[in-house]
Amino acid sequence: MLGHFDEIYRRLDRLEQEYEAITQALRRIEAGLAGESGRREILERDLAELKQHVAALQSRIEEIEQRLGR
Repeated sequence: MLGHFDEIYRRLDRLEQEYEAITQALRRIEAGLAGESGRREILERDLAELKQHVAALQSRIEEIEQRLGR
């Protein structure tokens, strides 16, 4: 009878260890995703800024072309 309880406790201990390992892995994944989200926001902001610069340059090119009579 005690052997059955020992086996149950052994399995419970193993499940607790696996649960802790999974929880830690999830925390690492969540931390990575949070960092990734921040980097993505920075990239999106930089991309929007680059698009504005390209639009300004395109406008200047068109003005110069008009002055040159093209």
